[in-house]
Amino acid sequence: MTLATPHTLQEIGAALGEGEAHLLAFFGALTPATMFGSVGDKWSPDQHLRHLTLTLRRIRQGLAALLPLAAPLPLLERWRVPVKAGGRTYPQLCEDYRTKLAGGAQAPSAYVAPPTPAAQRSAARQDRVVRTFAAASWTLRQALHHPLWSERALDTLKVPHDLLGTVSLRELLFFTVYHNVHHLAGVRASLEHA
Repeated sequence: MTLATPHTLQEIGAALGEGEAHLLAFFGALTPATMFGSVGDKWSPDQHLRHLTLTLRRIRQGLAALLPLAAPLPLLERWRVPVKAGGRTYPQLCEDYRTKLAGGAQAPSAYVAPPTPAAQRSAARQDRVVRTFAAASWTLRQALHHPLWSERALDTLKVPHDLLGTVSLRELLFFTVYHNVHHLAGVRASLEHA
């Protein structure tokens, strides 16, 4: 899978959609035994997809909470960053994230999906997990169409990120695009070497 380097809001939305399509095709095609099976000491594919769902939902909640700040009203200065300061490009953000992971950074426990109990591992459960991810991804992409989100807002509003520190909304969305494909690549690699 090759995603173009996104920058604009439209390109970010398209990259999220492309990543979603690849994730849905991959996870939907796994057998339940593979979807829920452990891969050594790594997360199962099921845990990866539920982790992504948790992350997408949290980012969507964050966007909703910041909408009032995107309005052309006096804004709370603590959430503002100067436009001229710019921010990281998509490749820079990806590299910074990989560096954090190489240094031992891990997902906070709130974003770690526990293994699915053996009695609940079924094709129906797998379908629900895949559909839940699809819904979370779609909802986030739809949120980007809100009229208050502008290129300027993406660069002037900042949010905390557990691993990357304070990031602009554009950087958070770059992270989201990369995070999805990073996990897909990780699951593929784990299954190939299992």
